[in-house]
Amino acid sequence: MGLVVSPVEHPGQWALRIAEAYGASEYVNPIGGQSIFDKAEFDRANIRLTFLKHRLPSYKQCDAIFEPGLSILDVLLFLSQENVLNYLSEYDLM
Repeated sequence: MGLVVSPVEHPGQWALRIAEAYGASEYVNPIGGQSIFDKAEFDRANIRLTFLKHRLPSYKQCDAIFEPGLSILDVLLFLSQENVLNYLSEYDLM
C-alpha cells in the first residue's frame, strides 16, 4: 500500500498507525479484538476507537452444536444472501 507508518510497539498499534497514515477520524474493529487496543493512544491521536458487537442468532452449521463468533466466511458459507444482508445490520457500536 506504500504507507509510511510510525514504529509499532504492540499489536494494537498497527491499526492506529494505519489509521493515522490515512488521516482517519475513526477506527472500527470487531469487539473480539478489544483487549489489544489502548484507547488512550487513539484518544491522543484524535481517532475515535469503536467496537462492533454482533447480535447474530444461531444458524445451521456443519456440526450439531452452533459455534458463535466465527468469521464472516462461516456466515457466507451457511446463510443465504438475503439472510447475510439482514444480519449485517445486526451490530451494536460499543
